[in-house]
This record gives sequence, C-alpha cells and structure tokens, in this order.
Amino acid sequence: MNILYVSDLSGMGGGEVSLLYLMDNISEKNKVELLCRVPGTLVNECNRKSIKTFCYDFKKNLIKSLINFKKIINEEEINVVHSNELTTAILHGIFLCIIGKKNVLNVCTCHGQWYQLSKIKKILIKRYIKHIFCVSCAVENNLNKQGINNTSVSYLGVPAKKFNVDRKNVQELKEELGIKEKDIVVCTIARFQKIKGQLKGIKAIKELHKEYPDINYFLVGGNVFGSEKDLKYLEEVKKYIEQNQMQKYVHLLGERKDIPEILSATDYLMITSDNESFGMVAIEAIAASTLIVSTPCDGIKEILDNNSDMISDTNDSEGLFKTLHNILEREDVKIRAKAKIIELQGEFSVETVSNKYLDIYQSETIINYSLLSVPG
Repeated sequence: MNILYVSDLSGMGGGEVSLLYLMDNISEKNKVELLCRVPGTLVNECNRKSIKTFCYDFKKNLIKSLINFKKIINEEEINVVHSNELTTAILHGIFLCIIGKKNVLNVCTCHGQWYQLSKIKKILIKRYIKHIFCVSCAVENNLNKQGINNTSVSYLGVPAKKFNVDRKNVQELKEELGIKEKDIVVCTIARFQKIKGQLKGIKAIKELHKEYPDINYFLVGGNVFGSEKDLKYLEEVKKYIEQNQMQKYVHLLGERKDIPEILSATDYLMITSDNESFGMVAIEAIAASTLIVSTPCDGIKEILDNNSDMISDTNDSEGLFKTLHNILEREDVKIRAKAKIIELQGEFSVETVSNKYLDIYQSETIINYSLLSVPG
C-alpha cells in the first residue's frame, strides 16, 4: 500500500511526534511518504529515516498546489492520503475529485475535542473525508454530537523499545543535569504555550519545595511554532522563576531530543495543561515506567482510566500540589500509581495503532472501490 501522510506543521508537537512514530512503523511493509506544508524538524527527521518528503504550502496557491498534488498522486501511485487536520483533508479530498482519483482513500486524524464545525464544513467533511481517526473518545464524541459519524477512536502510540534506554546514558544525563541520588525529580515536557500551563507547575513546586527541599523541577520544551504570543509566555515563566528566586531548583532545558532518557531519569512527569485531547507525553511516560501527576484533562483522564491517585481534582497549581504531595507522603498511593502505570504498558504501542490504521485503510478502500464500481 502506498500512503501519503500530510501535515500542516513541522515543529515536533505531540501530533507530529506520533505521526513520525507511525510512519516509521508502517514504512517497514508499506511505501510511506510525507507532504508537509512547511520545512522543519518533522521533514528533517523523515529525511533522516529515508522517508520521501514533499514540502510546499498547499493552502497558499491552490492552482499550483493542485498541480503538485496531482503529480505526487500519479507518480507515486498513492492509494491513501492521510491528513493530520480536517481542513487539509477536505482540501485534498476536493483535489482528488478534480483529478479523477476518487478511488484514492482520503482519511484524517482529528486531534481536537473543541472544534465547533460550521454547516458548510460538516457537509464538506461528509462528502470528501471517508474516515476520521479520533485520538480519544472525547474527540469522537464531539464530532458525533455534530453529526459526523464516519469515525473511530484510535489512540496514538509509541515504540516501546525506544523507551527501554541504556542505564549508562541515564546516569550520564543525571550527571549533566546535576541530579543527585536523594533528589526528587519532577519534569514537564511541553511546548511553551499558555494552554500548556507550565506556570501552574512552577507554583505547585514552589509550595512543595518548602517541605521537600531536594525537589528539582525540569521544564523541557521551547517556542516550537515561533509565535510571538508563545514567546511572551516563555518570558513570563522566566520572570516568575527569577522573581521568586527559584533558579536553583527550577530548570529550563529548552527543546531536547533525549526524551526517553529524560523520562527515565524522572520520578514524576507533571502534566500541567489546561486541556489535552490526548496527551502524547503521557503514553511516553507510561512506556518509560514514569509516574504521572496531571491536571484533569479529558485525554489524560482517558489514558489513565480516570485514576484519582495521579489526576488532580482541580485544574490549578493547588490541585497539582495536593496530588503530588499525596504521592510523596503516602507509600500506598505511590505503589498503586506505579501498578497502574505497569498495567497500562502495551495498550499504547505504535504497532497496535499501525495495525488498526492499516485495517481501516484496507476495509475503507474495499468499500470505496465497491461504491465506485456500482453502475449509474
């Protein structure tokens, strides 16, 4: 099967990381290529893995975009176009009709549970997108409530072997970061946007530090999409750390490529987001056997089976403080949380996700072909 994956973004957010994992796995037995709207890390990583890439702004000059798309579909003999965004999927669904390639399956992954679709967009989705993979039940429920029913829930996945890291590398990382044996290591991994809530985590750590002076908080991530608004938020975070003299135990690491090693060196991953439709970093932490403390986001609650030991009651710094404090204080809570993490391992493997995608590609392609073969 020849599959063209399409991404609007090339900065490595959760959606792009999961897409890279997926392409890498599916490419073992299928021809996989990437069309990306902008150059960046995702494109570079695909090139490094010998995944063929095409890069142009397919939403800017639609005539030129149509010509380029037709060339890719014909020359690469594409069977499936899989976009990572609804509007992009609609656009390429229309293109497939224009170039007479209705037999090519057009599908999409939906990452957002908050989308409120206009009447015209609903019509276009139903007409041009054959199937929508929803990253959580919350995402699917939102679409179903709006009359979009050609959906299925397909969680994102991670390659478990990637998180089975060499202990020597973890020890070297601890030495690099100045982590001592007695330290309590807490980490947040997220791009710097206000919705990711890093300030909530910092405020929670500020209170915990009074009782646990060996606590160290590492924030991994940067201004991935180059937004001025996001940059201002990052500066706000830095200013808060400095004003409260927290530099000795709150550390900004920027963007890192050694996430498996960081998670293995971490005692607690703290997810501070205002909301998450899924939460890629949560399943990475599960693969690394790292405990999680999270705000009550729908996606994380779904991943953790609404586990009250790891999910705070309120979406604020006080809620995070109480949840982490409870685990630090009570060994029975820590043991229960650890058991839950172990129980969940294997549920979010990229192999499982890949097989589900391929099954739906196959079944929908057969249905699509059958419908096109009906006379009249």
